Amino acid sequence: MKKYLLFLLSAFSFVANSQVAWAAFSIDELHAATKIAVDNFRRANTGHVEHFMGYKSWKSGEDSKVKIYVNHEGMTMEFNYLCHKHDAAIECHDQ
Repeated sequence: MKKYLLFLLSAFSFVANSQVAWAAFSIDELHAATKIAVDNFRRANTGHVEHFMGYKSWKSGEDSKVKIYVNHEGMTMEFNYLCHKHDAAIECHDQ
Protein backbone atom coordinates (compact mmCIF):
# COMPACT_ATOMS: atom_id res chain seq x y z
CA MET A 1 0.00 0.00 0.00
CA LYS A 2 2.86 2.38 0.80
CA LYS A 3 4.39 1.81 -2.63
CA TYR A 4 1.05 2.54 -4.30
CA LEU A 5 0.58 5.78 -2.35
CA LEU A 6 4.17 6.80 -3.06
CA PHE A 7 3.60 6.15 -6.78
CA LEU A 8 0.42 8.27 -6.78
CA LEU A 9 2.15 11.07 -4.92
CA SER A 10 5.08 11.00 -7.37
CA ALA A 11 2.76 11.03 -10.38
CA PHE A 12 0.76 13.93 -8.96
CA SER A 13 3.94 15.86 -8.22
CA PHE A 14 5.20 15.32 -11.78
CA VAL A 15 1.93 16.51 -13.30
CA ALA A 16 1.75 19.55 -11.02
CA ASN A 17 5.33 20.56 -11.82
CA SER A 18 4.75 20.06 -15.54
CA GLN A 19 1.74 22.35 -15.45
CA VAL A 20 3.78 25.10 -13.81
CA ALA A 21 6.50 24.92 -16.48
CA TRP A 22 4.04 25.04 -19.38
CA ALA A 23 2.05 27.86 -17.84
CA ALA A 24 4.96 30.30 -18.12
CA PHE A 25 3.44 32.26 -21.03
CA SER A 26 -0.27 33.10 -21.10
CA ILE A 27 -2.07 33.64 -24.41
CA ASP A 28 -1.76 37.41 -24.06
CA GLU A 29 1.94 37.14 -23.22
CA LEU A 30 2.49 34.88 -26.22
CA HIS A 31 0.86 37.51 -28.44
CA ALA A 32 3.05 40.20 -26.88
CA ALA A 33 6.19 38.09 -27.42
CA THR A 34 5.21 37.56 -31.06
CA LYS A 35 4.80 41.31 -31.56
CA ILE A 36 8.20 41.97 -29.98
CA ALA A 37 9.88 39.35 -32.20
CA VAL A 38 8.22 40.75 -35.35
CA ASP A 39 9.29 44.29 -34.39
CA ASN A 40 12.87 43.04 -33.84
CA PHE A 41 12.74 41.34 -37.25
CA ARG A 42 11.57 44.59 -38.90
CA ARG A 43 14.42 46.60 -37.37
CA ALA A 44 17.15 44.06 -38.16
CA ASN A 45 15.99 42.94 -41.62
CA THR A 46 14.63 45.96 -43.46
CA GLY A 47 15.42 44.38 -46.85
CA HIS A 48 13.27 41.33 -46.09
CA VAL A 49 10.21 43.03 -44.57
CA GLU A 50 8.45 43.43 -47.93
CA HIS A 51 8.86 39.68 -48.54
CA PHE A 52 7.26 38.67 -45.23
CA MET A 53 5.00 35.61 -45.63
CA GLY A 54 3.89 34.86 -42.08
CA TYR A 55 4.93 33.57 -38.68
CA LYS A 56 4.14 31.00 -36.04
CA SER A 57 4.63 31.20 -32.30
CA TRP A 58 4.42 28.64 -29.53
CA LYS A 59 5.35 27.95 -25.93
CA SER A 60 8.58 26.07 -25.34
CA GLY A 61 8.97 25.16 -21.70
CA GLU A 62 9.16 28.40 -19.74
CA ASP A 63 10.01 30.38 -22.89
CA SER A 64 8.28 30.96 -26.20
CA LYS A 65 9.54 30.76 -29.76
CA VAL A 66 8.62 32.74 -32.87
CA LYS A 67 9.48 31.70 -36.43
CA ILE A 68 9.12 34.31 -39.18
CA TYR A 69 8.82 33.19 -42.80
CA VAL A 70 10.12 35.20 -45.77
CA ASN A 71 10.05 34.40 -49.48
CA HIS A 72 12.62 36.57 -51.24
CA GLU A 73 12.67 36.03 -55.02
CA GLY A 74 11.79 32.35 -54.70
CA MET A 75 14.17 31.71 -51.81
CA THR A 76 12.38 30.82 -48.59
CA MET A 77 14.00 31.91 -45.36
CA GLU A 78 13.18 31.53 -41.69
CA PHE A 79 14.12 33.86 -38.86
CA ASN A 80 13.93 32.33 -35.38
CA TYR A 81 13.44 34.16 -32.09
CA LEU A 82 13.56 32.92 -28.52
CA CYS A 83 11.48 34.94 -26.06
CA HIS A 84 11.56 34.85 -22.27
CA LYS A 85 10.19 36.84 -19.40
CA HIS A 86 12.30 38.94 -17.06
CA ASP A 87 10.03 40.01 -14.21
CA ALA A 88 7.20 41.85 -16.02
CA ALA A 89 9.11 42.45 -19.29
CA ILE A 90 9.31 40.10 -22.28
CA GLU A 91 12.51 39.95 -24.34
CA CYS A 92 13.08 38.22 -27.68
CA HIS A 93 16.46 37.39 -29.19
CA ASP A 94 17.23 36.00 -32.61
CA GLN A 95 18.75 32.54 -32.70
